[in-house]
Amino acid sequence: TTKRSGKVNTRGHITDTTKRSGKVNTRGHIPDTTKRSGKVNTRGHIPDTTKRSGKVNTRGHIPDTTKRSGKVNTRGHIPDTTKRSGKVNTRGHIPDTTKRSGKVNTRGHIPDTTKRSGKVTFQTQKGQARSITHPYI
Repeated sequence: TTKRSGKVNTRGHITDTTKRSGKVNTRGHIPDTTKRSGKVNTRGHIPDTTKRSGKVNTRGHIPDTTKRSGKVNTRGHIPDTTKRSGKVNTRGHIPDTTKRSGKVNTRGHIPDTTKRSGKVTFQTQKGQARSITHPYI
């Protein structure tokens, strides 16, 4: 009355009750239960969970978060915030604010504000003051 495999009395065979992978009794195989990347059981791969730049998992890139000029992330440029002449940021020019003759900023000319009467007065060689009508005034 020995129990046999699958039917009664198959003469001394001991039934194999080992748990197998995926189904019952696949004969001694130890199932691989390692967690894999993206899906279950892709055989021992360790998933890469490093944060990447702009999207998830772009493989070890460290995102560049330096503030840049005018927009975000233009790669390490230090913005030039010097005040310039007439407009903002014209790169280091010191505005010329000298008052000029007749208009604003005619670059360093000192206006001649002498009143004239059409005649020029000058000293003669004898020390006398003499007036003549100058042709160019």
